[in-house]
Amino acid sequence: MSKIGFVTVLFNSDSVLEGFFESLSLQNNQNFIVYMIDNSYSEKSTIFIKSLVEKFNLQNQIKHIINDSNEGVAKGNNQGIEFAIKDSCDYILIGNNDIEFYQRNLFDILIEKCEINKIVAPKVLYHNTNQVWFGGGHIDKYRALAIHENEFAESVEEEERFTEYAPTCFVLFHKEVFEKVGLMDEKYFVYWDDTDFIVRAINSGFKILYLPSHIIQHKVSISTGGRTSLFSTFYFLRNRLYFIRKHFKGLSFISSICYTYLTSFAKILIYDYERKKVIIKALRDSKLM
Repeated sequence: MSKIGFVTVLFNSDSVLEGFFESLSLQNNQNFIVYMIDNSYSEKSTIFIKSLVEKFNLQNQIKHIINDSNEGVAKGNNQGIEFAIKDSCDYILIGNNDIEFYQRNLFDILIEKCEINKIVAPKVLYHNTNQVWFGGGHIDKYRALAIHENEFAESVEEEERFTEYAPTCFVLFHKEVFEKVGLMDEKYFVYWDDTDFIVRAINSGFKILYLPSHIIQHKVSISTGGRTSLFSTFYFLRNRLYFIRKHFKGLSFISSICYTYLTSFAKILIYDYERKKVIIKALRDSKLM
């Protein structure tokens, strides 16, 4: 029977974990291992995770791997992927832990589709709403944006289709993808690492099958303080510029780099002093990556 290795990176995640554990426990297919890569160890959190493992009877499915410091999302994912491959997992699911999913056949359907298509991504809604967070996506090469199609729209029935982009909030990969593409680029630390990997996978000949009939609910940006935090502002801009320099050439490079710099300079004019410093540091540091 095919086995899933579910890789998720923890960072001060206690407030969202109960719903995540409950979702795992509800799956009809229990042939999975969750590699919880913990970048924010605390004794209290470890005790809490153990209590959830017992509460939801997941003793055979959870591996809690503790790092000495915050190694970042990209490296954390790589650690989990390597553990999953070592443990002979056939499929590797990269996902957040601020998610919930209640369709009991989700893992079975994902495996069935992934056997043929190699990369599968379900629809993602904002938590406890019917509003779409991810409903397919594409890369805007002239502005360097990863576009979530139909975001904020009310969820409706759709047909399965291929999509150019999917965030690794919840994406199932056949192990062949990592054998061919390699691992995440750890220079990103957090943000754009998944976009980079997806682009590399697409360039290697893989396609992403979007499954709108299967639903994930996402508590967006719980661990990083939201996209408006100083932390997110820095890493999102720094890594976006690194992504542009790594992947774009010609007109798309010129257009996207100009757009990113112009919008950044506009923000410098209107934002407060602390955010201005963060933007300037991100612009500078991106050139050193």
